[in-house]
Amino acid sequence: MTSRFLKKSYNDTRIQLKSDFNYIATNTDETQFRKLHKRIFCLCNLIYLISKEDNERIDYLQELHSDLVQLLVLVPLGLKKAANLLIRSVIENTLKHVYYKDHPIEFKLLNEDNETKISDKELLNYLRNHPLYRKRRNISEVLGFINNVYHEKSKVVHGTSLKYVISIKTISEIKNRKKLEDMVNDFVKIISYIMTIIIIFHIKQFYKFSPEEKKLILSCIQSKHKQIIHNY
Repeated sequence: MTSRFLKKSYNDTRIQLKSDFNYIATNTDETQFRKLHKRIFCLCNLIYLISKEDNERIDYLQELHSDLVQLLVLVPLGLKKAANLLIRSVIENTLKHVYYKDHPIEFKLLNEDNETKISDKELLNYLRNHPLYRKRRNISEVLGFINNVYHEKSKVVHGTSLKYVISIKTISEIKNRKKLEDMVNDFVKIISYIMTIIIIFHIKQFYKFSPEEKKLILSCIQSKHKQIIHNY
């Protein structure tokens, strides 16, 4: 059933991108777009399945879902700077979900007091010391990678040096097959780390998923991350 939904979602997405954005993937681009779509579909499905089990304080997971939908448009169109901004948001919303899911009072205060906001450094430190993460072998590599990507994307977004400036002079420069491949490969790698963090935090719910649902989700995750999920 899930695989059938994946295929239907892919076909529907292609039609909508053509209709709304005049985007038609070439044969070369289609391979990359299929990889991108599968990861976004699986992560969105993971969020949906988790929310069915527990829908309290999942606002940041829902915002993560929103980021993913936008990336499904921005990446194929080659809008690299905007995509980097959303990838950074994907990381932020993942870390915030873990923290605020565990902190109902701080979550409630979010709409009342800006002083309750927490930095990315504090969020990562919280995960490093969290019982669900700290005892897992090689989890430091996962959190270290996420930290590095977050700061790298921040440099691109803010153009902190000339190295991170994206200089586009004409519209024709935006759509570039090599850039699309690089963006998709970058995203595919990051998604494996994001899904690993979310699955570990919701490990009890994850084990309740159907075999087909788990299989499809795990197909988007690197082997080393599957070992971290299943082994302490």
